[in-house]
Amino acid sequence: AYLSKELNAEVSIGFVEIHFVNKLLMRDFYLEDQNGDSLIFAKELLIEIDDYSLENKTLNINNIVLNEALFSMQKGQGKDSYNLDFIADYFASTDQEQNSSFGIDIKTIKVVNSELRINDWNEAIKPYGIDYAHLHLSKINLELSNFSNSQNFLIADIDELSFSERSGFNLTSMSTGARYSKKQILLDELQIVTPQSEIITKLLSFNYDEVGDFNQFVEKVNMSGKFRKSTVGTKDLSYFVPFFEGLEDSLTFSCNVNGKVSHLLAEDIQLEFGESSKVKGEILIQGLPEVS
Repeated sequence: AYLSKELNAEVSIGFVEIHFVNKLLMRDFYLEDQNGDSLIFAKELLIEIDDYSLENKTLNINNIVLNEALFSMQKGQGKDSYNLDFIADYFASTDQEQNSSFGIDIKTIKVVNSELRINDWNEAIKPYGIDYAHLHLSKINLELSNFSNSQNFLIADIDELSFSERSGFNLTSMSTGARYSKKQILLDELQIVTPQSEIITKLLSFNYDEVGDFNQFVEKVNMSGKFRKSTVGTKDLSYFVPFFEGLEDSLTFSCNVNGKVSHLLAEDIQLEFGESSKVKGEILIQGLPEVS
């Protein structure tokens, strides 16, 4: 009742178990947005706290486990913000009242068999490929470690991530050291495995003016990376770059890349495709042809 009143949104918990002050178990946790639509449901949420300091504004958490959760983010037609922004606004106003925010460190985070839906109803649904305005990830299994936050960054090691996306793209596994800010995603020692591809990078960064730029990934997001010898299936590639739709082949490559997909420079490239085709040197990609 307290949270419902504070957030001006329905909050319900089916079961709560508290062990002293360092362990909290909740079952059937449910949170609506301020329009009465489902925002978060979790079959089970476990939080194990190591220590905290109200004076120093620090919170150290040993473990968070989220089991069979559903997150549903929506931006209504004609709206400028998503339906979860009221939560961020609430905590931001609380932080301002307290003059500073808590520093949070989490040793491990585990998400099991969960689902994420993101819909911006101001944007039409794309007929093919990854649609950043209408994402639907299911069967999400995630293991994070060494999570920490600051005013400018979120940092974590992604030890394991897998999911299926409604477009047909399936991620078998992914691991990396990640850093997120409002202008950049930085991935260190990235390894991605799908049924068609295996991609390994030394370092990969995505730079943008705002997160919404991913809706026009090809034209607006600048990439910089060092790819070790990798194999990518053109079917996987087509989910992100529609030019490759309908092609069933694979490319083996290593290179350094910089630029947007629509204007991409690949240096020190070693590329193999087909039965005997090989390319070495430097390639500049300027635009992608339209395919009907």
